[in-house]
Amino acid sequence: VKALIATESGFRASVKIKDGRGQGHATGLMQITDATRLILSDEDGELKDHLVNVNESELKIPTFNIAAGIRWLFHKKSLTTKRLGHEASWQETIMVYKGYKRLDHPQMLKIMQILQELKK
Repeated sequence: VKALIATESGFRASVKIKDGRGQGHATGLMQITDATRLILSDEDGELKDHLVNVNESELKIPTFNIAAGIRWLFHKKSLTTKRLGHEASWQETIMVYKGYKRLDHPQMLKIMQILQELKK
């Protein structure tokens, strides 16, 4: 999670940028997109048993943002496991979370380097 925060926001809690896919904004430490926030808040949706219902202003609060990001990360792990047909590693999960197609993507390698540095 710490490596994701480093690459998503550089540990800047108040950062809000346009979503790279042109679908709104991404907010906070874990850069939760508007689309992700809506999915997390849908009481009838795929995360109905793991509801993290936060509004846009709450995403600026680090605790709420991290909780939403972790919930989304675990959801991506579940989806990645189903897609791959085996228990997804955290590296594979982060790859899907970040939208990369392969583990040797330059940004994935950067995330893994940051992770190793954070472990020291």
